[in-house]
Amino acid sequence: HETAAQFEQHLRAVLDRPGTTPMTDVLNVLARADTHLAAITGAQTDRMTRDNGWRLLSIGRQIERLSFHADVLAETFAQGLALTEDGFGLLLGVFDSTITYRAQFQARREAAPLLHLLVHDTDNPRSLGWVARTMRERFTKLARHDPGWAADVAAGLPVPEAWPLAELAAPGPALVEQLHRAAAQAGELSSLISQRYFAHVIGAEQRVWQ
Repeated sequence: HETAAQFEQHLRAVLDRPGTTPMTDVLNVLARADTHLAAITGAQTDRMTRDNGWRLLSIGRQIERLSFHADVLAETFAQGLALTEDGFGLLLGVFDSTITYRAQFQARREAAPLLHLLVHDTDNPRSLGWVARTMRERFTKLARHDPGWAADVAAGLPVPEAWPLAELAAPGPALVEQLHRAAAQAGELSSLISQRYFAHVIGAEQRVWQ
């Protein structure tokens, strides 16, 4: 409640200024709120026991990240904006990878290094590869009491770190199609988990056990 009240107060102060409100001021308020919410989420997660409740929460976060980031990346490339100065900077900002990219690739504005960092690099916790791998691992652990079902579902999950980088970076629809497919697969996982563990009529063998 306190964070929400502070956000509303800061945003109202900006919007109530006479004249046109600069977009940068609004973005600064949103960035401040984002930082506060990230701190709250991090504190809550750090204090949680690594049980199935934590795994469900973590899987949900990875599904959301994978779906959102895949859609942003797909749309930016589909519109031909990814390698423009603004589009390139936007992608690095959305993936929280600006400093990492500059450290590894300096000022190069090319598709291959960008996609390596944002899709393939499993050492980058914001990359699609890291997010998808974490999602798969935690889902498999969550569903360990039903290994057959878990294996069937996991086989249909995206593996971005295995996508051929040369094909992704080449002109054509391959990248956008893969990204849309990954976002859809993430959404399907959410539906399957809901059907399996949160149905009103459910057998004991389908419950989430510790």
